[in-house]
Amino acid sequence: MIVSEVEAGRVNTILKQYEDMSGQVVNYDKTTVSFSRGVGDDQKRTVAGLMGVRVVIEQDKYLGLPTSIGRSKQGLTRIVRAKLSKKLQGWRGMLFSKAGREILIKAVAQSIPTYAVSVFKFPSNFYDDLRSFSRNFGEARTTARGNFRGWLGRSCVSPSIWEVSVSEIMLNLTWLCWASRFGVFLRIVKV
Repeated sequence: MIVSEVEAGRVNTILKQYEDMSGQVVNYDKTTVSFSRGVGDDQKRTVAGLMGVRVVIEQDKYLGLPTSIGRSKQGLTRIVRAKLSKKLQGWRGMLFSKAGREILIKAVAQSIPTYAVSVFKFPSNFYDDLRSFSRNFGEARTTARGNFRGWLGRSCVSPSIWEVSVSEIMLNLTWLCWASRFGVFLRIVKV
């Protein structure tokens, strides 16, 4: 796309229409623009001057995520994993009940990737990694009597029952609410 003064004027017109319709105002002090490699420095300065924005070489982050990621999602998945790990790291040494761990996972671990998942399409193995990360944090590693999984294996309850995470239960309930024509499940969840 060839950058021109006419196109910069069109963008300004669109932004002005958006401001008029929505009642929101664009903060040009915080607004930046980046150009591809083929655009000359003079064109960049001219267009940025017409729009009243700053020129940046590469966009930083918006709401904690990079604005341009390219084809490879590895950098983005690393960012989300690092955020999740950082949040949960401080809680690892604490002793929580099973309900406390589930609430912590629900409140902290699942809230971090929500925005990223709503904006970017991640590879399917990324979701598996997040699930296993949450499960590893959520399961009790040791108790006063030793290994929790060993004790659970000898009990009358199958260990596979405990493998279902809160996120999978909520995902299934959400799907049932959406798929239900009569809203029976929706009424149950609201109560």
